[in-house]
Amino acid sequence: MASIIDSFKEVASDKLSAVKLLIFALPIYYCYTLYIDPNSPALDFQAASLTVLFFLLGFLVKITNNVINERNELLPALNPLKLAFSAIKCIIAIIIPVVISCSLVNYVSSFIVILPWVDIVLKTILWLLASAVITSSFLMFSQRENILDAFKVKFLFEKAGDLIFIIFFLLIKMLLINVLTLGFLGYAIYFLFGVCPPYVLYIAYTVVFNIAVIGHYMAQVNYESASVGNKNSI
Repeated sequence: MASIIDSFKEVASDKLSAVKLLIFALPIYYCYTLYIDPNSPALDFQAASLTVLFFLLGFLVKITNNVINERNELLPALNPLKLAFSAIKCIIAIIIPVVISCSLVNYVSSFIVILPWVDIVLKTILWLLASAVITSSFLMFSQRENILDAFKVKFLFEKAGDLIFIIFFLLIKMLLINVLTLGFLGYAIYFLFGVCPPYVLYIAYTVVFNIAVIGHYMAQVNYESASVGNKNSI
């Protein structure tokens, strides 16, 4: 069974983990400096944020691919060209599932008008289903970083139902373990120094750390799912 604790341990103990995570966190910190600088044009912040998100997507793909294929290093090398190439392929691979699933959920949700709490529950289930379809597509692509793998519709929808619960419990697990671990140190820094550069950098570091954990955890899920391709996994 996929373990979030194992994911935390593996990310923390990977070779040069702290250094790599810190380097990936620096662009997030830079985005924050642009955001709080009154003299910085909004366009600069938006461009920087989109660029950071783009490379973090490549970062996530590489981690998931490394774990699925049992490579020695979990975190990818600091090669922006490889990260960019992986991110571009991932966007091409999952853009259609993202657009179709999100559009369908928006359309169906517009007809759900029963009771407020019922509407929230039903819409949440629909968005979890959309997330499961997107995650399935992402995992199928990440195994070999082959764009065509993401379009195996039969396997995509077969596993979406299972992934609804996995995604739901992943969110709960991530919240709990962050509160019990990273949250304490973050609170201590905030309590002692307030919103200062070290605190913001720490938050940026935890964001990158959590992305790495999610990549590792989803790769674990891949092992437990019905296979496709050479390994018959999602």
